[in-house]
Amino acid sequence: MKKKRTKQPIPMVSIFVALAAIVGFVGYKNGLRFDYRHYGILLILFFIVTLFDRQKEKRRMAEALLKGDYDYALMIYERELPKISKKKPQVIENMKMNMAICHLNKGDVKEAESLLSELEMEHMEAPQKALHDVYLAQTFLLQEKQPARAMKLLIDAKGTFYLKGSESIMAYACASMNQFEEAKKWADQAKENAESDQISSFKGYLSPDYRLERMLYQFYIGATYHRMQETEVRDEWWEKLKNPAYENVFSKTAEHWTDKA
Repeated sequence: MKKKRTKQPIPMVSIFVALAAIVGFVGYKNGLRFDYRHYGILLILFFIVTLFDRQKEKRRMAEALLKGDYDYALMIYERELPKISKKKPQVIENMKMNMAICHLNKGDVKEAESLLSELEMEHMEAPQKALHDVYLAQTFLLQEKQPARAMKLLIDAKGTFYLKGSESIMAYACASMNQFEEAKKWADQAKENAESDQISSFKGYLSPDYRLERMLYQFYIGATYHRMQETEVRDEWWEKLKNPAYENVFSKTAEHWTDKA
């Protein structure tokens, strides 16, 4: 599949430097001489434009995640990662995990599995390690492999940190091992939480507007019943995933598994 090209905006700093160079050259040719005051003003303006650029990029990143534009987010991460000092290993580890999550959310499950499996977590705090385990478990479950390993990762993570929707993942993990009674217990808890939880209380670990959190619930509850061959209940939950303007790993996988069945 041809890789999608992401248009990279021209930074304001680059435009500012180019304009300053042109103005300086034209001024010099016309007899204008610069002193420390001019350079001071230029330096102040340079820092202001740099700050503006960074704020603009943060807004663009948030907008990209809201729209599910993970290619743009990955482009920013790949560009910024080499700039981070090796003296900040925790920042590097967290950024690499964010990149893996972007790959997972856009549907590149094998790439996400590879990145998460190779990720060193020596400097991560317990909540980040737990999140890592939840995401790695999902890469196995979404590929319909190693359910026992996925279950162990989920149990270990749940003992450290609670992620909204994790009980729905547990339900599907149990169903994947044909533990249907246990799967139904987890699914009932997930359905209760999905119906009673206020979306505003979600902390946005997956997406800024909590859309992915809702879809995580919907997908894994549906997947549990898919595994138990209760298609009517499955379709009730997976129908909620259909949104052509916001396709991701959950909507794509649900469609693929339905067609395959």
